Amino acid sequence: MTEVEALHVVVGFLVPPLAALVKQSGWSKTANSVIALGVSLVVGLATAYYTGELQWPFGVVPVATVITVAFTSYKMFWQTIGFDEWLTSNTSIVK
Repeated sequence: MTEVEALHVVVGFLVPPLAALVKQSGWSKTANSVIALGVSLVVGLATAYYTGELQWPFGVVPVATVITVAFTSYKMFWQTIGFDEWLTSNTSIVK
């Protein structure tokens, strides 16, 4: 694994808390899931751009890596420890 690939993994791991800041407690699970996917996509694109890998078709791999790691870390870590729910509820405007 190169340093650039490791960067995509680390960024993907840190995406769920960022998405939790945007999600709202008063919105449906579907809406919050779409928000999380959107945040992951935007962060993945930004990371690919920053590392110079945003070119077709090779730019798909870093974006997919960030999205995959984000959703995996959410399910296996952030949701398990309850941090996501805590952060979303404490930063929500819509309750």
